[in-house]
Amino acid sequence: MNDYDYDSFAGLQHLMKQLGSEVIKIRAEGILQAAIKKDYTDIVTIADRMVERWLAAFISQRWPEDTIRGEEGTNRKTNSLAGSEREWILDPIDGTNSYVAGMDNFAISAG
Repeated sequence: MNDYDYDSFAGLQHLMKQLGSEVIKIRAEGILQAAIKKDYTDIVTIADRMVERWLAAFISQRWPEDTIRGEEGTNRKTNSLAGSEREWILDPIDGTNSYVAGMDNFAISAG
């Protein structure tokens, strides 16, 4: 089992800051391409999907025994006997409606 270390968390924090800058750039360029998931209040953008892919890849590389569940479909559960009991929950853009509306009250969430 991998231990959580400050260097890996600092790397995740750095990645999340970079992704935050990227999603702001995507929005400014008008490349949202929002799609409806369940109803008009539950939407997903290309930025949601991109952020979730990057976060899941980073976590998988640093902590391969951990389970990852993402709002946009990532669902990686380890079957290893040496697997971790830790589980990551990802909300790539928490506040997608605000994000799409051009407001600043959204966040990239991983925990």
